[in-house]
Amino acid sequence: AGPVAGSLFSRASGLNPYAQACVTGLLCHLFYGVYDINGPRYLWWTWHDGDPAISERNYIAPYGSSMWILTYCGLQSFLNSWMLRGRGARLKGTLPPSAHDVSATAALHTILRLFPVKWLQ
Repeated sequence: AGPVAGSLFSRASGLNPYAQACVTGLLCHLFYGVYDINGPRYLWWTWHDGDPAISERNYIAPYGSSMWILTYCGLQSFLNSWMLRGRGARLKGTLPPSAHDVSATAALHTILRLFPVKWLQ
């Protein structure tokens, strides 16, 4: 719900695509941060203490988790606004949340397949 709410809010405010991506990333971070911090407390998941990639933490949640949410949601919002407002785009206004998720997620996965990141493999 956080990514969709953040994206719909920033899109409804009429911002340019760059500002919309930043606002969406920050709002998603705020929504997800509560979930991320409370997850280990209620044993929904645990973070491994021996992994150096997640050793730096904010409360219980690693900074890497927060940065991932901020980056992923911001990029997803930017890709979606780029597809909606690009040259020749016929779609204007807002899309239902399910259409937003499908379109931006498909574009993000396509980009990751075209330009693989070596350290993720």
